[in-house]
Amino acid sequence: MQKKKKTGAFWYIILEILIGVLIAHFFLMDAFDEKHFLKAVIYAYSETGQTTETASSAGADGTVGSSNSSSEASSGTGEVSEGTVSLAEDSAASETVTITVSDVSDVSGTVSGAKVAITSASESSVVEQEGYSNTAYEAYDGDLTTSWQEGVDGAGEGSWLSYTFDGTCQVTSIVFYLGVWREAEGKDYYHNNHRPKQIEISMGGQTWTAEFTDEKIAHVVSFSSPVEASEVTFTILSVYGSEYYDDTGIAEIMVMA
Repeated sequence: MQKKKKTGAFWYIILEILIGVLIAHFFLMDAFDEKHFLKAVIYAYSETGQTTETASSAGADGTVGSSNSSSEASSGTGEVSEGTVSLAEDSAASETVTITVSDVSDVSGTVSGAKVAITSASESSVVEQEGYSNTAYEAYDGDLTTSWQEGVDGAGEGSWLSYTFDGTCQVTSIVFYLGVWREAEGKDYYHNNHRPKQIEISMGGQTWTAEFTDEKIAHVVSFSSPVEASEVTFTILSVYGSEYYDDTGIAEIMVMA
């Protein structure tokens, strides 16, 4: 009897130890989980606070300099801006106006619009000739017997004449009567003076090079779409050679809009 009582007490002690271990285990696990839970909450809170602070400082001027990620975001914004500029440049390039040059015997059936009025005319040089005025005005007066003639040594490459319009116009075409068309005393002034072969046209912020045939005929430069402009400059790039005089002339120019 005494021996049994001793054995039951032993197992009772073992059972108490096991229960204590289990209770301790659960308490330790709860503490472990709670500890990690609290750490996670603290970490999440700190990260949220940093993000909020970054967003607040970025909202003031659009840039953030306090963190690498913010700097990268700012750099990314710069790249987007550059891309936008490139798209704008591509768009502008796609709207570039082109020209076509044609020779016509009757401009009335070919050219539409009205001749643009001018308020001033200028030129790089003028040849002095007794009894004749050879200024840029003579090339815009509607008279084919008058002309502008440059007065520099040589054939006149690089010489220019310029006109200011009476307001801003939508230019659709330009008609050229190149060379000196005046005929007097049986002389052929057309072939006795140089005639422009290539002319650079500068107007509305764009520049074109027109090449003409060596024919005594109207040359029409047509634009693929109207060009908004308030002035135009013509520069002689090359000429057809003269049989006598060393001057280049233009009898008439008509800017149409």
